[in-house]
Amino acid sequence: MTSSFLKTLTERYNAYVSTFHCEGARAEMIRLKLVHTRRVVEAAEEIMEGERWPAAERLIGEAAALLHDVGRFTQLRDFGTFEDAKSVNHAERGVEVIRELGWLDTLPSAERALIVDAVACHNRKDVPERASAGQGFALRVCHLVRDADKLDIFRILEDAVRDGGLERDPEIVWGLPVHAPPSPEVVKAVCSGGSVGYSLIRSLSDFVLVQLAWLASGLHYATSRAIAAKRGVLAFRREFLKTLSDSPDIDLVCDAVARMAAAEPRVLFILSPALPENGARLRALIPAWAEVRAVPPGEDITVFTRGVLAEPCGADRSLRVVAAGGDGTVAAVAQALEGVEAELAVVPAGTGNLVARELGIPLNLRDAVAVAIDRNAPVRPLDTMTANGRLFLLNAGVGVNAETVAMTSRRGKTLFGRSAYAGAAVLNAIQSRPQPVAISVDGGGEETFEATDVLVSNCGSLARGLYPNGPDIRMDDGILDLAVCCLKTPAEYPLLYLKKRLSPDRENGILHERRAKVSVTIRSREPLPVQADGDIVGTTPVEIRIRPRSLRVVVQNV
Repeated sequence: MTSSFLKTLTERYNAYVSTFHCEGARAEMIRLKLVHTRRVVEAAEEIMEGERWPAAERLIGEAAALLHDVGRFTQLRDFGTFEDAKSVNHAERGVEVIRELGWLDTLPSAERALIVDAVACHNRKDVPERASAGQGFALRVCHLVRDADKLDIFRILEDAVRDGGLERDPEIVWGLPVHAPPSPEVVKAVCSGGSVGYSLIRSLSDFVLVQLAWLASGLHYATSRAIAAKRGVLAFRREFLKTLSDSPDIDLVCDAVARMAAAEPRVLFILSPALPENGARLRALIPAWAEVRAVPPGEDITVFTRGVLAEPCGADRSLRVVAAGGDGTVAAVAQALEGVEAELAVVPAGTGNLVARELGIPLNLRDAVAVAIDRNAPVRPLDTMTANGRLFLLNAGVGVNAETVAMTSRRGKTLFGRSAYAGAAVLNAIQSRPQPVAISVDGGGEETFEATDVLVSNCGSLARGLYPNGPDIRMDDGILDLAVCCLKTPAEYPLLYLKKRLSPDRENGILHERRAKVSVTIRSREPLPVQADGDIVGTTPVEIRIRPRSLRVVVQNV
């Protein structure tokens, strides 16, 4: 979409509305609806600014906000009311109008679907789970329009109370009884933090409490919640409710909503020192309300993160720490969270990004940031592992895997990405020579191998690529998966694949697989480099231990 298209769309919208000539109360209703639409567009712009949406996405967001209530005008003409229960679903009518008039026909089908879905979903209790509105940018546009609409509905009620509009136009609040206590069902639903169905509304008090429920759980974006807090939405409704009823439930509900609103999570981004230009590209994607700290070059990421977490941060809020960088950064930030009540989110900005790949976190930076800041995103408990007391997430080992990490330079990873590892791995595989190692699983007796590679895995991405038909390695099964590769020459590697394909469960003399529920210990006569999550962390001997479900990680809605 271009800015010229949006300008033309706005002109067409205004021309369309001007055809609805009427007088008296209906003329005032149309005027209020035009003001509402303009304010929703302004609110959407404010939200997108706070959430750092790029210019191209903002055009689509503005278009969706502009059209969200376009079905209201034929609804009023045909039924004389804006109340859906007495007429038609105005969102569905809006979709019909958009399609009949062909306003979006020249847009690409994907952009057209984004706007139509946002219009269709803006008045639903929840966003429906369907392909076009269930993920990524489509979901963000839907939430944008829903939030902007709610923010202006707050204003409409406040203006009507202040200027006497409620007496002149009861349609604003559906003609509900004014002086009546809130319904027990509505009180219970709001206090529990859930959404409230309109079918429960019996009085103006209930109507206002539904808006309070939006403050607790109905606004998707942190920018939206910050706008509502700045406007004093809760304080106004508490005072107004007390003019409608002397029910003690009013303070009960308002206090509950205040507690839930104050529980806004603290979101802290930790940027890897390896990010180019101090993470300037990533910073442009992070919402203005989030905290951002960049680790200075040469400083230990874990120590730096612990220092930030030790700083006073005001209110007692839940904590989400976002590790922005490669797998080493993710592991270092996770180590800093030991003993801290916090969730870990991941923005993959490194070379391998195996944690993100394993968990299905988007590799696109913008989409990954959207997952990281989504307070409704699911949180998954995962296993971690320690190597000589230091925490890691993916794998650790000696032999070819450690030598590959050791010889892959930072510059090589920057220039060639994951292929830098591949090139080093091929070279090391060709040059590798068996080394005697002694391995103990769960504290049992030692087994001795002439090994070219020893890999202990908590994550299956790398292991499955190296070892065909490997075990079903998962990050939440409480198991360490050990693979000991004993190649006499690199030429045996194809033979390893063949044997594993033909007899995947049979010990074949080349690849030895074990499973540990507690630990794996690796010793060698000569000290060998040990890698963990793509960083060299010392030399043998090394003890690798499993810590089941010890880390809570934010993942994508599916």
